Amino acid sequence: MLPPPGMQKRQFFFDMRPPADGDYFFKRADGHGRLGIGIQDLTPQLGEYFGTKDGVLVTNVEADTPAAKAGLKAGDVITSIDGKPVADPGQLIESVQSVKDGVELTIGYVRDHKPGTAKATLTPRERPKAEERGEPI
Repeated sequence: MLPPPGMQKRQFFFDMRPPADGDYFFKRADGHGRLGIGIQDLTPQLGEYFGTKDGVLVTNVEADTPAAKAGLKAGDVITSIDGKPVADPGQLIESVQSVKDGVELTIGYVRDHKPGTAKATLTPRERPKAEERGEPI
């Protein structure tokens, strides 16, 4: 199916293996940059606990990814990308997906009730390799 005129076709890879902590990762499969984090909505109760009312909660950080290299940690609340506020996971996903590989992003976040920034250079997601199988039956 073709996207409507003017719209970009999007492809996603959904890893069906549940991680140990139960969070799932949506990953762009067409070569656009990625951070390597699991995210969820920030409810008012979580916002109070983490010290901010707006943003997206980082639930986990994959090892050896741009987010890990930038120093982001589970429990951080991402509040902006390149100075633009991030209010929900959709905005964060769109902000990251709109950037090509190799571009550096400035990520605003809150950790332990204190604001901070980190710089992350986006990298392509490695595509899963197809398994080699024996001869067909």
